[in-house]
Amino acid sequence: MVKRRRRGSAKRTFFTVRRVKQLVIFLLMASFGVGGGLFLRGRVITVADGDTLTVFTAKGERQRIRLYGVDAPESQQVGGGAAAAFVRSRALFAEVEVNVVDTDKYGRAVALVTLPNGALLNEEMLKNGHAWLYDDYCRIPLCARWRVLEKEARCGKKGLWGEKSPLPPWAWRRKYK
Repeated sequence: MVKRRRRGSAKRTFFTVRRVKQLVIFLLMASFGVGGGLFLRGRVITVADGDTLTVFTAKGERQRIRLYGVDAPESQQVGGGAAAAFVRSRALFAEVEVNVVDTDKYGRAVALVTLPNGALLNEEMLKNGHAWLYDDYCRIPLCARWRVLEKEARCGKKGLWGEKSPLPPWAWRRKYK
């Protein structure tokens, strides 16, 4: 005879999907020397564009963050407004976890940003077609997966890939700035 559990009495486990994802990302980055140990938590208070946001940390500091491995269209560029709106819809006023990978020439922390649902904002930008993979700077194991996600978004004509011939931000900056 098989005993059945009552509804709602399922045994709770420590290993939720979110915790497993976070653990895998942490272990991958630690094993490849990524991050250098700077890990922040905070609330997103502004979104400058599709790949730059400001986080108010638990220590009461404002930290400007550049998303690692992705390059979103500039604000004045076709797709720039949609990319920024996407980031606002996912992250503005949300509590996020920030794993700093590097610092750019403007002093911004270049980081992986984990949303409250456990998803990586960097990855979500690529998956939904709001950014290019910044291949020249993407050097962690996740980048291989991100190449596939960008290709799927292109094939599905998601986001900026619905445009006839989207201009990469680095080419746009060279041409217009």
